[in-house]
Amino acid sequence: MDWLVLVVRLTGAASRTRVGVWWELRKIGAAPVVSSVWTVPDTPPFSDGVPKVVELADRGCGSVLVLPTRGSELNRPLPQPHSQAHAPYCYCLPRFVRRDFELR
Repeated sequence: MDWLVLVVRLTGAASRTRVGVWWELRKIGAAPVVSSVWTVPDTPPFSDGVPKVVELADRGCGSVLVLPTRGSELNRPLPQPHSQAHAPYCYCLPRFVRRDFELR
């Protein structure tokens, strides 16, 4: 399944706009990922409401960055480090995953 990731940026002055955008995101079935980042399936019943979210944010001098993703990119396994050169990048992996990537 393909997804849309919405990065919402709003000014602090317009609380009415923030609430309107929040309600519209909830109405279309968007799920919060982290603060100001939402995700919604890229299918017509859900994605049809994205232009309304963008319009509401624009009215309040904000912006919405819409990033399309393919579901296959999200479900792909993590890469294995192939050499000692890749080892430093494993620090960002959670501890329970990192032990599987340790070089032998």
